[in-house]
Amino acid sequence: MDPDDFLLERTAEKVASIASVEAALTAIERQRREPDPWERFHLAQAFVMIFNGIYRAAPIDVDLAMLPPAERVTTMAIPAVFGDCTLTVLREALRAVKAEPVRPFPHVGPVRLTGADRQP
Repeated sequence: MDPDDFLLERTAEKVASIASVEAALTAIERQRREPDPWERFHLAQAFVMIFNGIYRAAPIDVDLAMLPPAERVTTMAIPAVFGDCTLTVLREALRAVKAEPVRPFPHVGPVRLTGADRQP
């Protein structure tokens, strides 16, 4: 595959992933509510996929987020940290992920924190 074609394909994958997240956030906003814990978890996971360049996986998490409550796995424990993923926070993550350059290849290694986040 031509390198330019490859990068165009990766760009299209990222755009599609972002569009799926944006559509889910808009659907929740139209209902004039905050996302529930299930939605927060899976939408946050979609952002992880996009930030890591695993673009094709993000819409899967979005689809899971938008499952009707009757179709969800009720025994799944959602960590409390996802309680902070309000619409405002998720919209901020959307702005951040849009600004990220397209990753030519997925990154699946460890996350390295820098600056104030670094632990001694």
